[in-house]
Amino acid sequence: MTILSAIKKISVPELLPYGFSYEGKLASVIWMFSRTKDSVKQEVTFQKSNYMKGLRVDFSTSLDKKTKLEIFYSIPNIEKYWWEYNDEFELESTIKELTKIIIDYGIPSLDLMIIPDLEPTEDMAKELLINTEEKARIFSSLYNLHELRFDEAVLRTEEILNGLKGTSFENNREVFIKSAAFIGEGIKKNYGGEWVWMEDFETCALDKIGGVQHVDNPLSWITNYWNKPYIQMYRLTYIHDKIKRMVIANRNMEA
Repeated sequence: MTILSAIKKISVPELLPYGFSYEGKLASVIWMFSRTKDSVKQEVTFQKSNYMKGLRVDFSTSLDKKTKLEIFYSIPNIEKYWWEYNDEFELESTIKELTKIIIDYGIPSLDLMIIPDLEPTEDMAKELLINTEEKARIFSSLYNLHELRFDEAVLRTEEILNGLKGTSFENNREVFIKSAAFIGEGIKKNYGGEWVWMEDFETCALDKIGGVQHVDNPLSWITNYWNKPYIQMYRLTYIHDKIKRMVIANRNMEA
Protein backbone atom coordinates (compact mmCIF):
# COMPACT_ATOMS: atom_id res chain seq x y z
CA MET A 1 0.00 0.00 0.00
CA THR A 2 1.34 3.43 -0.95
CA ILE A 3 1.12 6.53 1.23
CA LEU A 4 -1.41 8.04 -1.17
CA SER A 5 -3.65 4.98 -1.10
CA ALA A 6 -3.49 4.91 2.71
CA ILE A 7 -4.39 8.61 2.87
CA LYS A 8 -7.30 8.12 0.49
CA LYS A 9 -8.51 5.08 2.42
CA ILE A 10 -8.21 6.55 5.93
CA SER A 11 -7.83 10.34 5.95
CA VAL A 12 -10.13 11.40 3.11
CA PRO A 13 -13.35 9.97 4.63
CA GLU A 14 -12.35 11.08 8.17
CA LEU A 15 -11.64 14.69 7.21
CA LEU A 16 -14.50 15.15 4.76
CA PRO A 17 -17.13 15.77 7.50
CA TYR A 18 -14.96 18.69 8.68
CA GLY A 19 -15.03 20.22 5.20
CA PHE A 20 -11.47 19.27 4.25
CA SER A 21 -11.04 17.96 0.72
CA TYR A 22 -7.98 16.29 -0.73
CA GLU A 23 -6.22 18.69 -3.13
CA GLY A 24 -3.55 16.33 -4.36
CA LYS A 25 0.17 15.75 -4.22
CA LEU A 26 2.08 19.04 -4.20
CA ALA A 27 5.54 17.53 -4.44
CA SER A 28 7.12 14.12 -4.32
CA VAL A 29 6.72 13.97 -0.54
CA ILE A 30 3.72 16.28 0.27
CA TRP A 31 -0.03 15.55 0.19
CA MET A 32 -2.48 18.40 0.94
CA PHE A 33 -6.00 18.82 2.31
CA SER A 34 -7.71 22.20 2.52
CA ARG A 35 -10.94 24.01 3.31
CA THR A 36 -12.07 27.64 3.41
CA LYS A 37 -13.57 29.05 6.59
CA ASP A 38 -14.51 32.69 7.16
CA SER A 39 -12.77 33.52 3.85
CA VAL A 40 -9.52 32.01 5.14
CA LYS A 41 -7.98 28.97 3.49
CA GLN A 42 -6.84 26.35 6.00
CA GLU A 43 -4.32 23.74 4.92
CA VAL A 44 -3.24 20.40 6.33
CA THR A 45 -0.33 18.59 4.71
CA PHE A 46 1.14 15.14 5.16
CA GLN A 47 4.86 15.12 4.50
CA LYS A 48 7.23 12.19 4.10
CA SER A 49 10.79 12.33 5.36
CA ASN A 50 13.58 12.23 2.80
CA TYR A 51 15.80 10.35 5.23
CA MET A 52 13.61 7.66 6.78
CA LYS A 53 10.28 5.91 6.51
CA GLY A 54 8.46 8.59 8.45
CA LEU A 55 5.51 10.97 8.16
CA ARG A 56 4.41 14.19 9.83
CA VAL A 57 1.56 16.67 9.46
CA ASP A 58 1.87 20.45 9.12
CA PHE A 59 -0.73 23.20 9.39
CA SER A 60 -1.01 26.67 7.83
CA THR A 61 -3.56 29.28 6.76
CA SER A 62 -3.73 31.89 4.03
CA LEU A 63 -3.32 34.49 6.79
CA ASP A 64 0.02 32.99 7.74
CA LYS A 65 1.66 30.69 5.21
CA LYS A 66 4.45 29.90 7.63
CA THR A 67 4.01 26.33 8.79
CA LYS A 68 2.91 26.17 12.40
CA LEU A 69 5.16 23.40 13.67
CA GLU A 70 4.35 24.57 17.18
CA ILE A 71 0.87 23.05 16.89
CA PHE A 72 2.51 19.68 16.62
CA TYR A 73 4.99 20.26 19.43
CA SER A 74 2.28 21.50 21.78
CA ILE A 75 0.18 18.32 21.59
CA PRO A 76 0.05 16.78 25.09
CA ASN A 77 2.28 13.77 25.75
CA ILE A 78 3.86 13.80 22.29
CA GLU A 79 7.61 14.34 22.12
CA LYS A 80 8.30 13.27 18.54
CA TYR A 81 7.84 14.99 15.21
CA TRP A 82 8.27 12.17 12.70
CA TRP A 83 6.06 9.09 12.84
CA GLU A 84 8.18 6.16 11.66
CA TYR A 85 6.86 2.98 10.07
CA ASN A 86 8.42 -0.19 8.66
CA ASP A 87 5.68 -1.90 6.66
CA GLU A 88 2.20 -1.45 5.23
CA PHE A 89 0.50 -2.33 8.53
CA GLU A 90 2.51 0.30 10.42
CA LEU A 91 1.91 2.81 7.60
CA GLU A 92 -1.86 2.44 8.05
CA SER A 93 -1.52 2.75 11.82
CA THR A 94 0.59 5.91 11.36
CA ILE A 95 -1.94 7.49 8.99
CA LYS A 96 -4.74 6.70 11.46
CA GLU A 97 -2.84 8.27 14.36
CA LEU A 98 -1.89 11.39 12.39
CA THR A 99 -5.48 11.78 11.16
CA LYS A 100 -6.69 11.66 14.77
CA ILE A 101 -4.13 14.35 15.66
CA ILE A 102 -5.44 16.49 12.80
CA ILE A 103 -9.01 16.19 14.05
CA ASP A 104 -8.30 16.52 17.79
CA TYR A 105 -5.62 19.23 17.71
CA GLY A 106 -4.89 20.48 14.21
CA ILE A 107 -8.35 21.61 13.13
CA PRO A 108 -9.14 23.42 16.42
CA SER A 109 -5.75 25.14 16.21
CA LEU A 110 -6.37 26.17 12.60
CA ASP A 111 -9.67 27.73 13.69
CA LEU A 112 -7.86 29.74 16.35
CA MET A 113 -5.25 30.84 13.80
CA ILE A 114 -8.01 32.63 11.87
CA ILE A 115 -8.02 35.28 14.59
CA PRO A 116 -5.32 37.82 13.58
CA ASP A 117 -2.37 38.34 15.91
CA LEU A 118 -2.05 41.74 17.59
CA GLU A 119 1.36 43.09 16.71
CA PRO A 120 2.99 45.53 19.15
CA THR A 121 3.76 48.91 17.64
CA GLU A 122 7.20 50.22 16.77
CA ASP A 123 6.82 52.85 19.50
CA MET A 124 6.16 50.15 22.10
CA ALA A 125 9.26 48.25 20.99
CA LYS A 126 11.41 51.37 21.17
CA GLU A 127 10.09 52.19 24.64
CA LEU A 128 10.88 48.66 25.82
CA LEU A 129 14.56 49.22 25.05
CA ILE A 130 14.72 52.31 27.32
CA ASN A 131 15.67 51.45 30.93
CA THR A 132 14.58 47.85 30.37
CA GLU A 133 15.97 46.56 33.66
CA GLU A 134 14.12 49.27 35.58
CA LYS A 135 10.86 48.45 33.82
CA ALA A 136 11.36 44.79 34.76
CA ARG A 137 12.04 45.75 38.39
CA ILE A 138 8.88 47.89 38.56
CA PHE A 139 6.73 45.08 37.19
CA SER A 140 8.31 42.57 39.56
CA SER A 141 7.80 44.81 42.59
CA LEU A 142 4.21 45.65 41.67
CA TYR A 143 3.20 41.99 41.66
CA ASN A 144 5.77 40.63 44.18
CA LEU A 145 7.33 38.43 41.53
CA HIS A 146 10.77 38.68 43.13
CA GLU A 147 9.52 36.25 45.79
CA LEU A 148 8.96 33.52 43.17
CA ARG A 149 11.15 31.24 41.12
CA PHE A 150 11.30 32.37 37.51
CA ASP A 151 9.07 29.56 36.24
CA GLU A 152 6.51 30.49 38.91
CA ALA A 153 6.81 34.17 37.94
CA VAL A 154 6.16 33.30 34.29
CA LEU A 155 2.96 31.50 35.29
CA ARG A 156 1.96 34.44 37.49
CA THR A 157 2.51 36.79 34.54
CA GLU A 158 0.02 34.72 32.55
CA GLU A 159 -2.50 35.17 35.36
CA ILE A 160 -1.89 38.91 35.41
CA LEU A 161 -2.48 39.17 31.66
CA ASN A 162 -5.59 37.02 31.89
CA GLY A 163 -6.94 39.49 34.42
CA LEU A 164 -6.81 42.19 31.74
CA LYS A 165 -9.27 40.48 29.39
CA GLY A 166 -12.17 42.68 28.46
CA THR A 167 -9.98 45.78 28.40
CA SER A 168 -8.48 47.46 25.35
CA PHE A 169 -5.05 46.91 23.82
CA GLU A 170 -4.16 50.59 24.14
CA ASN A 171 -5.15 50.78 27.82
CA ASN A 172 -2.77 47.92 28.59
CA ARG A 173 0.14 49.32 26.67
CA GLU A 174 2.33 50.01 29.72
CA VAL A 175 1.56 46.63 31.27
CA PHE A 176 2.55 44.89 28.04
CA ILE A 177 5.85 46.77 27.87
CA LYS A 178 6.78 46.23 31.53
CA SER A 179 5.78 42.56 31.53
CA ALA A 180 7.83 42.02 28.34
CA ALA A 181 10.77 43.69 30.08
CA PHE A 182 10.34 41.38 33.08
CA ILE A 183 10.11 38.19 31.01
CA GLY A 184 12.94 39.24 28.69
CA GLU A 185 15.25 40.18 31.54
CA GLY A 186 14.39 36.91 33.26
CA ILE A 187 15.39 34.99 30.13
CA LYS A 188 18.64 36.96 29.97
CA LYS A 189 19.45 36.30 33.61
CA ASN A 190 18.66 32.58 33.51
CA TYR A 191 19.83 31.59 30.03
CA GLY A 192 21.76 34.47 28.49
CA GLY A 193 20.84 36.83 25.67
CA GLU A 194 20.96 40.45 24.64
CA TRP A 195 18.42 43.02 23.50
CA VAL A 196 18.75 44.10 19.87
CA TRP A 197 16.87 46.34 17.47
CA MET A 198 15.76 44.58 14.28
CA GLU A 199 15.68 47.34 11.69
CA ASP A 200 14.06 45.22 8.98
CA PHE A 201 11.12 44.41 11.24
CA GLU A 202 11.03 47.73 13.15
CA THR A 203 10.93 45.99 16.51
CA CYS A 204 13.17 44.81 19.32
CA ALA A 205 14.11 41.26 20.19
CA LEU A 206 16.28 39.07 22.38
CA ASP A 207 19.24 37.65 20.48
CA LYS A 208 21.73 34.91 21.39
CA ILE A 209 19.32 33.29 23.83
CA GLY A 210 21.20 30.49 25.52
CA GLY A 211 24.41 31.63 23.84
CA VAL A 212 23.27 30.57 20.36
CA GLN A 213 21.89 32.44 17.36
CA HIS A 214 18.30 32.30 18.55
CA VAL A 215 16.23 35.47 18.19
CA ASP A 216 12.77 35.98 19.67
CA ASN A 217 10.49 38.81 20.69
CA PRO A 218 9.22 38.96 24.30
CA LEU A 219 6.89 41.85 23.46
CA SER A 220 5.11 39.70 20.86
CA TRP A 221 4.98 36.85 23.38
CA ILE A 222 3.04 39.13 25.71
CA THR A 223 0.58 40.58 23.19
CA ASN A 224 -0.02 37.21 21.52
CA TYR A 225 -0.79 35.56 24.84
CA TRP A 226 -3.09 38.38 25.97
CA ASN A 227 -4.93 38.20 22.65
CA LYS A 228 -5.16 34.39 22.36
CA PRO A 229 -4.33 32.73 25.70
CA TYR A 230 -6.11 29.54 24.69
CA ILE A 231 -3.49 28.70 22.06
CA GLN A 232 -0.92 26.44 23.65
CA MET A 233 1.99 27.75 21.55
CA TYR A 234 1.33 31.29 22.81
CA ARG A 235 1.46 30.39 26.49
CA LEU A 236 4.39 32.07 28.23
CA THR A 237 5.01 28.91 30.24
CA TYR A 238 5.21 26.90 27.02
CA ILE A 239 7.66 29.38 25.45
CA HIS A 240 9.78 29.34 28.60
CA ASP A 241 9.85 25.55 28.71
CA LYS A 242 10.83 25.43 25.02
CA ILE A 243 13.73 27.83 25.62
CA LYS A 244 14.83 25.86 28.67
CA ARG A 245 14.84 22.62 26.67
CA MET A 246 16.78 24.30 23.86
CA VAL A 247 19.42 25.58 26.26
CA ILE A 248 19.78 22.19 27.97
CA ALA A 249 20.08 20.43 24.60
CA ASN A 250 22.77 22.87 23.45
CA ARG A 251 24.73 22.45 26.67
CA ASN A 252 24.56 18.68 26.35
CA MET A 253 25.88 18.90 22.79
CA GLU A 254 28.79 21.03 23.95
CA ALA A 255 29.63 18.73 26.90
